[in-house]
Amino acid sequence: MSPLLARYRALPRTARWALWAGCALVGYFVIVEPIVGLSVDLHTRADGRASLLVALDREAQSGHSHQAATAVAKFGLVDPPGNVPEQAMLAFNKRVSEVLEKHGVRNSRHTTRTLPMGPGPLTLSLATGEKAERRVAEIQFDSTPENIASVLADLERSPEVASVSRVQVRRTERDSSSRLLHATIAAEAWVITRGRAR
Repeated sequence: MSPLLARYRALPRTARWALWAGCALVGYFVIVEPIVGLSVDLHTRADGRASLLVALDREAQSGHSHQAATAVAKFGLVDPPGNVPEQAMLAFNKRVSEVLEKHGVRNSRHTTRTLPMGPGPLTLSLATGEKAERRVAEIQFDSTPENIASVLADLERSPEVASVSRVQVRRTERDSSSRLLHATIAAEAWVITRGRAR
């Protein structure tokens, strides 16, 4: 018989019970208490995440997120990409002409090209057979720095203009003492086209 077991058996009954109670207490504080603490911590974090998701869901359903409100205040409203490209482009071209006319820009030159939309949230949300395209109008004109800035600001604020992707301003070569600058502004309208069914 082992000496430890012999000593245990030699102990009075109350001492044996006290020893078992001590082992149970040590086991509780070494094993059970950390698990309970970890469980409470995980539940607290899960409750925090759940309340955050509920708040985000409410915010998304109301359509007035803080970021969206800030963007609208800075840049104005943006029309969603049109499903009828011809109508979207008519509205876009009309708005560009109105902005240029408002600021007295004459002899402007326009070239338009169609580019595919890069990967992003818009392309991921499209249905089968749909394709997002960027219709980029490159507008060139000569004007004063203040007038170019005003044209640019109005284009940025126009709902029909999805993006102003490039701005280039350089001095005109005709007269170095003139305040006239040559501006090239690439304004974009985004449209959704449908492919032919095969």
